[in-house]
Amino acid sequence: MRVFGSKSMYLTLCLAAFAAPASAAPCGGDFATWLQGFKQEAAAKGISQRTIQSALGTVTYDPGIIARDHAQGVFRQSFEQFSGRMVPPRLARARRLLQQYGAVLNRIEQQYGVPGPVIVAIWGLETDFGADNGRFPTIRSLATLAYDCRRPDKFRGELIAALQIVDRGDMSPADMRGAWAG
Repeated sequence: MRVFGSKSMYLTLCLAAFAAPASAAPCGGDFATWLQGFKQEAAAKGISQRTIQSALGTVTYDPGIIARDHAQGVFRQSFEQFSGRMVPPRLARARRLLQQYGAVLNRIEQQYGVPGPVIVAIWGLETDFGADNGRFPTIRSLATLAYDCRRPDKFRGELIAALQIVDRGDMSPADMRGAWAG
């Protein structure tokens, strides 16, 4: 039984395999090797070498981030359990903030299409309205999570977005601090 109909088809498939663009840095393995591949990926996505060096030049893997990620108890709760615990204590403040920032939230909705109540809900659940913005170095956290094989595509995208923020000059890597998950 022949797998390929002709030698030319076999040659075409071989050439296509070698001509295919390099894929994203695979997760796991040696962190330094992964990081080098990610730096190439970032450059291919338009991130400047200056930003790549300043943000990723000394970044290291943080096993504590992975321990926190794998220990999240909220994924063992039903939505009803989670929302029952997290939403009621934040409702009154959310209503006040919707009124206080109504004009700004309306402009955001007009420009980006995201309703104000959605923004306030995320703000409340993720940071308790700014009370807990985190203390972890964002670039290191995101690099660690992108390297881990649990959800690498999600965090690789977030790491690219963080590098774009640095590249635009909006923040320095040292100023980017947040929750352990970036």
